[in-house]
Amino acid sequence: MSTTRPGQAAFEVAYLGPPGTYSHQVALGLYPDYRDNQASSSKVTLIPYDTITQTAASILSASAPRRLALLPLKNSTHGIVKETEEFLASSPVPVETIKTVELAVRHALLVNSKTYERLQQVKDSDRPLSDEALKSIEKVYSHEQALGQCRHFLDSHLPLTSSQDGRINVSSTALAASMIAKDDSGTMVAALASDICATKGIYEGLKVARAGVQDRDDNVTTFILVRAREEGQR
Repeated sequence: MSTTRPGQAAFEVAYLGPPGTYSHQVALGLYPDYRDNQASSSKVTLIPYDTITQTAASILSASAPRRLALLPLKNSTHGIVKETEEFLASSPVPVETIKTVELAVRHALLVNSKTYERLQQVKDSDRPLSDEALKSIEKVYSHEQALGQCRHFLDSHLPLTSSQDGRINVSSTALAASMIAKDDSGTMVAALASDICATKGIYEGLKVARAGVQDRDDNVTTFILVRAREEGQR
C-alpha cells in the first residue's frame, strides 16, 4: 500500500492530527515504514496539523516543495467534508490528486475513567454500561462529520446532548478524545472517535463506553492524497 518507490527523494505528508485521527490511521497505512517505528529510516515524514484547512494549505508553502496533504474528501453517510471542498475550490494553484483511499469508519463513544465509574453505578442490563446509564452523559465532543454520522445514535441514547451546547464541534475526533481525557470538570462528558484512542493507550484514562455507534454499518470516508502542481508539471 506504500506510495514510495526505490530511489525516491524524501518528502513530507501533512495530515489532520493529533495522533488517533482517522487521517492518521490512513497515513500510517500508506507508509508502513513510518508506522512500524522506523520513522528515522523512512523517506516520508508525517506532519500533523490542527485543522483540515491548515493541513491542505501546507502544500502551498514555498518552504515545503515536496509536501503532500492527506485530506478527507467525503463520507458515505454525511457527505462532503466542507473544509476540503472549500480548499479545492479556492486554491490559488492547481491541486493534483495522486491517490484515493477509502476507509471504513467505525466510531466509538469514549469516556474518561471518572465518567465511566459514575456510569457503571446505573445498572439495568448485563452490559458494563447500560443504555439507561448513557442517558446521563451531558456533553459529547467530536468533529462535525462524526457528530453527523452518529446523529441517530446520539438522539436515541444521549438525549441530554440535544441541548444547544450538548454536542460540541472540534477540529478532529482525536482532539475530542484528548479533551475529555483531561477533563476534570465533573460534567459527564464523552467523545466520538476511533476506539484506538482508548485501546492503544494514545490518551491515558479513556474507556470505550460503546463501540460501533455510527448510524450506518457501511460508513466509509474517502481520503485524497494531493499536491500542488508546479507550473509546467504534468
